[in-house]
Amino acid sequence: MFNLKEYLADLEKLVSIDSGKGCVEGQLEVANFLKDKFDGLGWQTQLQDIGTEVGPMLSCVNRQAEAYDLMMMGHIDTVFPKGHVEINPFKIDGDLAYGSGIADMKQGSLMAYYIIKEMPKEVLDKLNIAVVFNPDEEIGSRYSAKAYKDIAQKSEYCYIYEATPLDGKRTIERKGAFGLTVEFFGKAGHCGYMFTNGAKSAVNELAYWILEFYKLHSEQRNTTVNSVVLEGGTASNIVPGYAKLKTSIRFALKDERDNISKTLTRLQEHAKEQGISVEIQIIDEHPLIPSEKGYRYAKEVEQLVKTIAPDFSYELKGGLSDGNIIGQFGPIVIDSLGPMGNAVHTDNEHIKISKIEESFNVSTIMIKNLAERKKV
Repeated sequence: MFNLKEYLADLEKLVSIDSGKGCVEGQLEVANFLKDKFDGLGWQTQLQDIGTEVGPMLSCVNRQAEAYDLMMMGHIDTVFPKGHVEINPFKIDGDLAYGSGIADMKQGSLMAYYIIKEMPKEVLDKLNIAVVFNPDEEIGSRYSAKAYKDIAQKSEYCYIYEATPLDGKRTIERKGAFGLTVEFFGKAGHCGYMFTNGAKSAVNELAYWILEFYKLHSEQRNTTVNSVVLEGGTASNIVPGYAKLKTSIRFALKDERDNISKTLTRLQEHAKEQGISVEIQIIDEHPLIPSEKGYRYAKEVEQLVKTIAPDFSYELKGGLSDGNIIGQFGPIVIDSLGPMGNAVHTDNEHIKISKIEESFNVSTIMIKNLAERKKV
């Protein structure tokens, strides 16, 4: 039986640990906390070193297997810098619990353990389950994705424990993201002699790229474009020889990637014609788009849990999660299964205490159903 008091006590311990970017020791501490919990259940656990920039990835399995019926996913990092837990410590005010990274997503990672802890033995005997906690989701899982790929490829389903939003809408679809950082190298010179001194404005080229990328911005196609000028120019009478641009394009349709690639190729050709050289760094995240089987399963789950979670439904999300990556490896993904939370990435981040047990009950029903569906 779910013990809310015990859960909140454990959650306070996790929230009181700085585990954001650069807090490697804190990420290790959170990983060890969860490892000890699963060790106590008799599960096989492994801390995997995935790089010096982040803490370890923790994987926990009820048994080694050639295939896993279910992969459960949580992350132990937050967006907050070291020292933030002192500024925004764990506290309870009425029905809300506040704290640094409490909703995104220490509540969900801890919930994954509590779900397994209370799962009937006959269900765990029937299912092969892997629970993975990575330390770098907030920076795009750039180190852990390769490490958890093997488990993801072996898994039929994946439940991700990002917070449920206040409207109760879980996630089976997420936009993809095409992010790029572009450095422009022109030639500096006095602006009054541009026709004779060979000056080439890096900022002018940057501005051209912003406008051309913005042509992809489309409500009809559900594509958004956001560009930020990070650097460019020093004085109005000096032609800037250097500029830097950062752009994030979020898209819901698979074929949008082709449009983005064509635009980027054309822009590189334009820069060359203008005498501007460019250096580009790209982060390319696939959209999470369910298969027909995935859609059918999601609807089955919605009906299965309606009596205990009447607001349970699905919504396309513009933000990214590990679901964008895991979905490409094959599993059917249902995301946002953690307790209900709000105001993530802010000092007002919180979860709703009265909805915590609903999260526990929903996943418990879903996992029991997987066991019932499994062909022996």
